[in-house]
Amino acid sequence: MAWFPTVEWLELYREAINEDDEYAEHAAEWGDGWNGDFVFEIRGLPLDEHTVSDLPDELLELRKVPDEVWSEVDDGARDTLIDEYGEAPVYALTDEVPDAIVESLPDDVRGLLEDAEGFFDEDPALEDASDEMPAALEDALPPQLDRLMTELDEKVDEDTVYAHIGLERGDCTEVGMVESREESDAAFVIHGEYDDWKELIEGSDPIQLIMSGKLELEGDMNRVMEYAEAAQRLAGVSAETETRYIF
Repeated sequence: MAWFPTVEWLELYREAINEDDEYAEHAAEWGDGWNGDFVFEIRGLPLDEHTVSDLPDELLELRKVPDEVWSEVDDGARDTLIDEYGEAPVYALTDEVPDAIVESLPDDVRGLLEDAEGFFDEDPALEDASDEMPAALEDALPPQLDRLMTELDEKVDEDTVYAHIGLERGDCTEVGMVESREESDAAFVIHGEYDDWKELIEGSDPIQLIMSGKLELEGDMNRVMEYAEAAQRLAGVSAETETRYIF
C-alpha cells in the first residue's frame, strides 16, 4: 500500500500495470513507433490547508525510526520501548512514556523526542514543514515520511505535482516525478484538480472525466479514443492498486 501522490505509489502502479494481462492486450500497439507517454499534472494539492499534525500517525510510529537513532540506546531498553510504544507517533512519546524511561535515554534521543514534540506543537503547514523542521528531527524521520517530506519540498511546484508515465506496447516502461511538464517529453498531458484525480484513482471512467471537463487532455484525443479500452483499463488498474491518500 502506498500514499498518493508519491513516487512510491507510481512505482506500485507501474508494477500493477505490467502484471495486468487485460491492459497488455488492449494496449499492445500503443506507442509502437510513436510517443505514448503521459504526464499526469495533479493540481490543487491542499498543502496550505493541511499541517504536519494532519499527517497520518502511522507515518510517524516509533518502530519506524531509523536504526541509527538507537545507536547509543541499550538493546533491552530499545526493545522495551518498541514493544510497548512502537505504534505511538514520535511527537507523543514524552506524554506516553514514563518520565523515568525518558530520562534514562541518551541526551541525543531525548532531545529528538523534544524536537518532535515542539515541531508538532508549532504545527506548520505542509508547504512550510521542510523549512521549519529541526535538522536533528529531519535526520531521524521514518524512511517513508522522509521520502514524502522530500518530495513535497522538491517535486511540488506551488500546489502542483507532475508525474511522468512511460507507456509502450502494453508495458509501463518508467515512472517518476518531474519538476514541470517541460522536463518530460511525453506526448500527452492530463491535468486536473487533486480531488478529480482521486475520482480517477478510485475507478471513475477516464474518458467520462475528460468529456465532462473534470480532467483535461492535451494531445491527440483521437488516438486516445482509438485505445479507449486501454485507457479505461489503466484507470481500473489504479483503482485496484492499494492506495492511501495524504490529503
